[in-house]
Amino acid sequence: RAFVAVRPPGHHCVSGAPAGLGFVNNVMVGAVHSFYQHGYTHIVIFDTDLHHGNGTQQIVQQINEQRAKSKTGQESRPIMFFGSMHDIKSYPCSDQKPGTTAAALLCRSGEDGQWIENTMMVSWNSEDEFWKAYHDRYGRLITQAQRFIQTTKASPDKVMVLMRFVHTP
Repeated sequence: RAFVAVRPPGHHCVSGAPAGLGFVNNVMVGAVHSFYQHGYTHIVIFDTDLHHGNGTQQIVQQINEQRAKSKTGQESRPIMFFGSMHDIKSYPCSDQKPGTTAAALLCRSGEDGQWIENTMMVSWNSEDEFWKAYHDRYGRLITQAQRFIQTTKASPDKVMVLMRFVHTP
Protein backbone atom coordinates (compact mmCIF):
# COMPACT_ATOMS: atom_id res chain seq x y z
CA ARG A 1 0.00 0.00 0.00
CA ALA A 2 1.19 3.46 -0.79
CA PHE A 3 0.10 7.06 -0.73
CA VAL A 4 1.96 9.41 -3.01
CA ALA A 5 1.37 13.14 -3.01
CA VAL A 6 2.66 14.85 -6.14
CA ARG A 7 2.22 18.26 -7.73
CA PRO A 8 1.46 19.31 -10.38
CA PRO A 9 -1.31 16.83 -11.14
CA GLY A 10 -0.53 16.21 -14.81
CA HIS A 11 -3.97 14.83 -15.66
CA HIS A 12 -4.19 17.04 -18.76
CA CYS A 13 -0.95 15.60 -20.21
CA VAL A 14 -1.44 13.24 -23.15
CA SER A 15 1.03 10.80 -24.68
CA GLY A 16 4.10 12.82 -25.59
CA ALA A 17 2.74 16.28 -24.75
CA PRO A 18 2.58 18.39 -21.59
CA ALA A 19 -0.63 20.28 -20.88
CA GLY A 20 -2.36 22.21 -18.13
CA LEU A 21 0.09 22.68 -15.27
CA GLY A 22 1.95 19.41 -15.79
CA PHE A 23 4.78 17.97 -17.81
CA VAL A 24 4.10 14.32 -16.96
CA ASN A 25 0.86 12.46 -16.31
CA ASN A 26 1.87 11.15 -12.87
CA VAL A 27 -1.15 8.88 -12.42
CA MET A 28 -0.53 7.14 -15.74
CA VAL A 29 3.15 6.67 -14.92
CA GLY A 30 2.06 4.96 -11.68
CA ALA A 31 -0.57 2.87 -13.47
CA VAL A 32 1.78 1.59 -16.16
CA HIS A 33 4.54 1.00 -13.59
CA SER A 34 2.17 -1.05 -11.43
CA PHE A 35 1.43 -3.28 -14.44
CA TYR A 36 4.95 -3.80 -15.76
CA GLN A 37 6.81 -3.94 -12.45
CA HIS A 38 4.25 -5.44 -10.06
CA GLY A 39 1.84 -7.42 -12.24
CA TYR A 40 -1.34 -5.45 -11.58
CA THR A 41 -3.58 -6.33 -14.54
CA HIS A 42 -6.62 -4.18 -13.73
CA ILE A 43 -6.21 -0.49 -13.00
CA VAL A 44 -8.99 1.71 -11.56
CA ILE A 45 -8.42 5.46 -11.76
CA PHE A 46 -10.68 8.00 -10.04
CA ASP A 47 -10.13 11.66 -10.92
CA THR A 48 -12.07 14.11 -8.77
CA ASP A 49 -11.25 17.67 -9.66
CA LEU A 50 -12.85 20.81 -10.99
CA HIS A 51 -11.21 20.00 -14.35
CA HIS A 52 -11.78 16.94 -16.54
CA GLY A 53 -8.71 14.67 -16.67
CA ASN A 54 -8.69 14.66 -20.47
CA GLY A 55 -5.09 13.46 -20.77
CA THR A 56 -5.60 10.54 -18.40
CA GLN A 57 -8.82 9.54 -20.15
CA GLN A 58 -7.16 9.68 -23.58
CA ILE A 59 -4.24 7.49 -22.48
CA VAL A 60 -6.59 4.99 -20.78
CA GLN A 61 -8.61 4.78 -24.00
CA GLN A 62 -5.44 4.15 -26.03
CA ILE A 63 -4.30 1.37 -23.68
CA ASN A 64 -7.74 -0.27 -23.65
CA GLU A 65 -7.97 -0.01 -27.45
CA GLN A 66 -4.60 -1.73 -27.86
CA ARG A 67 -5.76 -4.54 -25.60
CA ALA A 68 -9.08 -4.92 -27.47
CA LYS A 69 -7.30 -5.06 -30.84
CA SER A 70 -4.74 -7.59 -29.65
CA LYS A 71 -5.37 -10.91 -31.38
CA THR A 72 -3.34 -12.88 -28.86
CA GLY A 73 -2.16 -12.38 -25.33
CA GLN A 74 -4.72 -9.91 -24.00
CA GLU A 75 -3.58 -11.02 -20.55
CA SER A 76 -0.18 -9.52 -21.37
CA ARG A 77 -1.78 -6.06 -21.51
CA PRO A 78 -3.43 -4.04 -18.75
CA ILE A 79 -7.09 -3.03 -18.78
CA MET A 80 -8.18 0.20 -17.13
CA PHE A 81 -11.24 1.99 -15.76
CA PHE A 82 -11.28 5.80 -15.69
CA GLY A 83 -13.90 7.64 -13.63
CA SER A 84 -13.98 11.43 -13.50
CA MET A 85 -16.07 13.92 -11.57
CA HIS A 86 -15.63 17.48 -12.87
CA ASP A 87 -17.22 20.79 -13.84
CA ILE A 88 -18.11 20.71 -17.55
CA LYS A 89 -17.70 24.51 -17.77
CA SER A 90 -14.06 24.52 -16.58
CA TYR A 91 -10.79 23.82 -18.40
CA PRO A 92 -10.32 21.96 -20.73
CA CYS A 93 -14.03 22.24 -21.65
CA SER A 94 -14.31 25.99 -21.05
CA ASP A 95 -13.74 26.70 -24.74
CA GLN A 96 -16.80 24.52 -25.54
CA LYS A 97 -15.08 22.70 -28.43
CA PRO A 98 -17.39 19.81 -29.38
CA GLY A 99 -14.67 17.12 -29.19
CA THR A 100 -13.42 18.25 -25.79
CA THR A 101 -16.89 18.49 -24.32
CA ALA A 102 -17.95 15.15 -25.83
CA ALA A 103 -14.93 13.44 -24.25
CA ALA A 104 -15.81 14.93 -20.86
CA LEU A 105 -19.34 13.53 -21.17
CA LEU A 106 -18.32 10.05 -22.38
CA CYS A 107 -19.60 7.00 -20.52
CA ARG A 108 -18.68 3.48 -21.73
CA SER A 109 -19.31 0.24 -19.87
CA GLY A 110 -17.15 -2.23 -21.74
CA GLU A 111 -18.18 -1.35 -25.30
CA ASP A 112 -15.15 -1.86 -27.56
CA GLY A 113 -13.12 -2.63 -24.44
CA GLN A 114 -13.57 0.86 -23.00
CA TRP A 115 -14.41 1.51 -19.35
CA ILE A 116 -14.99 5.26 -18.94
CA GLU A 117 -17.42 7.04 -16.61
CA ASN A 118 -17.72 10.83 -16.49
CA THR A 119 -20.09 12.73 -14.23
CA MET A 120 -20.59 16.44 -13.86
CA MET A 121 -20.41 18.26 -10.57
CA VAL A 122 -23.57 20.04 -9.51
CA SER A 123 -23.90 22.88 -7.04
CA TRP A 124 -25.62 22.25 -3.74
CA ASN A 125 -26.68 24.46 -0.85
CA SER A 126 -27.31 21.99 1.94
CA GLU A 127 -25.99 18.70 3.21
CA ASP A 128 -29.19 17.01 2.02
CA GLU A 129 -28.61 18.35 -1.51
CA PHE A 130 -25.03 17.05 -1.44
CA TRP A 131 -26.11 13.55 -0.41
CA LYS A 132 -28.78 13.57 -3.10
CA ALA A 133 -26.13 14.45 -5.70
CA TYR A 134 -23.88 11.73 -4.27
CA HIS A 135 -26.57 9.07 -4.56
CA ASP A 136 -27.86 10.28 -7.93
CA ARG A 137 -24.58 10.90 -9.73
CA TYR A 138 -21.26 10.78 -7.82
CA GLY A 139 -21.74 7.28 -6.40
CA ARG A 140 -22.05 6.02 -9.97
CA LEU A 141 -18.26 6.26 -10.33
CA ILE A 142 -17.82 3.65 -7.60
CA THR A 143 -20.67 1.49 -8.92
CA GLN A 144 -19.18 1.48 -12.42
CA ALA A 145 -15.70 0.68 -11.08
CA GLN A 146 -17.19 -2.30 -9.22
CA ARG A 147 -18.93 -3.38 -12.43
CA PHE A 148 -15.60 -3.12 -14.28
CA ILE A 149 -13.88 -5.34 -11.70
CA GLN A 150 -16.68 -7.93 -11.76
CA THR A 151 -17.23 -7.98 -15.53
CA THR A 152 -13.53 -8.27 -16.36
CA LYS A 153 -13.12 -10.98 -13.69
CA ALA A 154 -10.29 -9.16 -11.97
CA SER A 155 -8.37 -11.05 -9.33
CA PRO A 156 -8.61 -9.00 -6.10
CA ASP A 157 -4.84 -9.12 -5.63
CA LYS A 158 -4.22 -7.78 -9.15
CA VAL A 159 -6.31 -4.58 -8.97
CA MET A 160 -4.58 -1.22 -8.53
CA VAL A 161 -6.73 1.75 -7.49
CA LEU A 162 -5.38 5.24 -8.13
CA MET A 163 -7.15 8.36 -6.85
CA ARG A 164 -6.27 11.75 -8.23
CA PHE A 165 -7.76 14.78 -6.57
CA VAL A 166 -7.08 18.43 -5.97
CA HIS A 167 -8.22 20.60 -3.15
CA THR A 168 -7.82 24.31 -3.67
CA PRO A 169 -8.69 26.45 -0.65
